[in-house]
Amino acid sequence: MAQSTSRLGGRRVLFAKDTAAWFKTQKILLSPPLSTGAARNAIHVRCAQAKRTAPRNYMTTKKRYEILDSLPTYGPMYVPVSESGEPFYSEGVVVRFFRNDGTDWVANFQPGWTDLKEVIELEESNDLLIIANGTCYLMNPDNEKPVDVFGVGYSNVFKVNNGDLVLQDQTDLTIIKPNGTHWDSERISWDGLKEIQIEKSTVKGLSYDPMYDADEWVEFSYDLDSKTLTGGSYHRYDNRKPW
Repeated sequence: MAQSTSRLGGRRVLFAKDTAAWFKTQKILLSPPLSTGAARNAIHVRCAQAKRTAPRNYMTTKKRYEILDSLPTYGPMYVPVSESGEPFYSEGVVVRFFRNDGTDWVANFQPGWTDLKEVIELEESNDLLIIANGTCYLMNPDNEKPVDVFGVGYSNVFKVNNGDLVLQDQTDLTIIKPNGTHWDSERISWDGLKEIQIEKSTVKGLSYDPMYDADEWVEFSYDLDSKTLTGGSYHRYDNRKPW
């Protein structure tokens, strides 16, 4: 690893390049006129502060996954991953996982119905969220079986300021907490959601009403804190028949 140096109390101290860069951006000066003992203590204190406060991109992290364009043509056999646990033999979404022991394995995820394909690291969990063409898999890279599988038609994903993830389906929303737990909203639309926006803890958008005398997009808002829906097309006819 490339290294940079900084002088502290007349002694040269080596820092990893990324850590030194972070110190520089934070304007932390490491050259006070301290004695050798005081200098050593200052190094420990300030490095501890750096570890607690440095952003993730400045910390050295171990690679946990790699999205592959296709199934590998050589090496160990890939592992098919599906909701049912049954093997399938067509190519899906292919991800290589790196275990903590230094080994790796390749997963072939059975895809859902959309084009949404993404891998997301959860903020408060060791699990990874794999979105395989609209189907979600919670995976621990060390294990070949999914922690959880849900959904099939997610078309978009949004991040809330508190770390929550909001997944857009055709008729409702799924909220994933930073620790991996998740829950679904009540049904919002008959068939279709669009123009989704997140404003603080509220999801706003349009829901489709296909009824013959309507055929329009209806506004809705969903409060993530209270789990309360306002508007939307699905409950538009709760008190009257649509025909």
